[in-house]
Amino acid sequence: MPGPVFIDGDDIELRTIEEEDIEFLQEGINYPAVRQYAGGDLPYNRHRYKKERFDSISGGEFVQLLVCDGDERLGNVSLAPIDGGDYERGWSSRGYRFTSCSLSLHFSSSPIGGR
Repeated sequence: MPGPVFIDGDDIELRTIEEEDIEFLQEGINYPAVRQYAGGDLPYNRHRYKKERFDSISGGEFVQLLVCDGDERLGNVSLAPIDGGDYERGWSSRGYRFTSCSLSLHFSSSPIGGR
């Protein structure tokens, strides 16, 4: 089950990523249409995904949220800091790309997200 709602939208919500979501995210990053943009050429097994991706989510260096419709996982969206205090955005969300990106952009420009 996805974590608590962090940002609530009209059609979707952005939720915290929990350890129970690793399998879903691992499958996504290995999927050929996603892999070319997000994962590179090498496969991610569960151990590698947890070590390289999940542990960095927990480290607080950038924002990564699960895109959900209720309890259904749809994808993920991330915001990573870049020079000048702006964020680099990335997403993979099965048809909800615009909405998930819009919610994350709204967050990145807020006093909390923009720091």
